[in-house]
Formats: sequence, C-alpha cells, structure tokens
Amino acid sequence: MSLCLSRAALAGLALALISGAVCAEPAPLAPFRSYNPTPNRESFASKLTLARVLQQGGLIVFVRHARTDGARADMDPVDLDRCDTQRVLSEAGREQAKRLGDAWRALRVPTADVVASPFCRTRETAEIAFGRASVDPTLRHLAPENAEHFELAGRRTQALLAIAPPPGCNRVLVAHGFSIRPITGWDPAEGEMIVFEPQPDGDVRVRGRLTTEDLAMLASLPDLRAAGTAPAGEVCR
Repeated sequence: MSLCLSRAALAGLALALISGAVCAEPAPLAPFRSYNPTPNRESFASKLTLARVLQQGGLIVFVRHARTDGARADMDPVDLDRCDTQRVLSEAGREQAKRLGDAWRALRVPTADVVASPFCRTRETAEIAFGRASVDPTLRHLAPENAEHFELAGRRTQALLAIAPPPGCNRVLVAHGFSIRPITGWDPAEGEMIVFEPQPDGDVRVRGRLTTEDLAMLASLPDLRAAGTAPAGEVCR
C-alpha cells in the first residue's frame, strides 16, 4: 500500500504558513494508512533495509522526544523559556537519547539539519542525540489537545515534511507524538523514529519505523557499521 502525500500540496501548506495566508475552508487532512502500525511487528530484514537506506541519505526522520518524567505535567500556561514549567526528560530519557545518538553515529548516518520543537524535552533530546538543534516553534506541542489544535499540529508538520533534505543527507525533526499523529494515525513511543522518503514524483512516503532499541541493535552489527560513509560528527551539506 502506498503511503504518500503530494509534496506540491505540502509545499503549498508551507507557503501559506510563511505568508500568513488563511483558507476559509482548508482541505481536510488525509492521514497515512498504516501498513504495519507497530514497530515490533517489523521484521529484522525490514529494519536492516531501513538502516541501510538511512546510511544513503535523502530521508526525513521524525523523532519523538526521549522518555520523560510521567509524574510531571506541563503547566498551563507553559513557559517555553523555563524547563521547570514543563514535563522534562527523566534520567532514563537522557540515557535513551545518548543511546540513540551513539547508535546513529556508529552507523555513520549522514545528517544535515536537526530541527526541534522549542520544548525543553525535545531540545534536550536533539542536543544529546545529535549534538545540535535549531528550534522551530511550529513543531511545538499545543494545549489543550482538542480537534482544532490536532489539525493545526498536523498541518504544521506536513509543511516541514515538504522541505526535502540536501542530496545524500537526512533531515531530522524532533518533536511530540501530537505533532505526527494527525497525519500518520500513529502515536510513536518516546524515542521512536518514523522515516519518510521523498519520491521522484513529488510524493512523501512513510518508509518505516525504528525504536531507539532497534537502532542500537542494528549498530551492533559490524558489517552494517562498516557500510556507513558519513564522517562521524560532521554536518552533511
């Protein structure tokens, strides 16, 4: 089953967001239909293939932030400049983000820009895992989680998926489950990745999903590590 969304339509959404244009009756979101909705159902072969494609570049990787302190909720209103008003990474989350980054570098995945939501948990995930992050406020979590905010979050994420990575490089978006659920129908686990592949005809296709644990397992394979070509720690351009 093809899981595609026209990049032309996505680019139109991006232009509308940039220009401030507002549609009286915007077209409804068209969610991707999951061919394999849970990562633990994916075969080892499919995970291996996905890792090899990541090493070649040309993909957009959506990462949900690492594990958080479930006993602590975002305040209402939240202050994005104050982490003490937000749900933040737990120690287990920081360790998970480090494992993600260690595996990513071991596989030598070529990485261009890393874009994060302005929340502390997303920025910290990006900085620990990838060593850098530029902040895009359109990726922020919206409260309350109502239908209006749900659709707006989906449209904002679609607009960012319209921006193709440089040839041979991957782009990384670090955000919230709320940001991707409107267009995939999935609620990824903390630290999970959903990988999108731009198509020659202008579509964007869901290529697959990997958990942090999947990536760490793949990074333990010597032959796969040897297949990576990106210099460790360098920004792909």
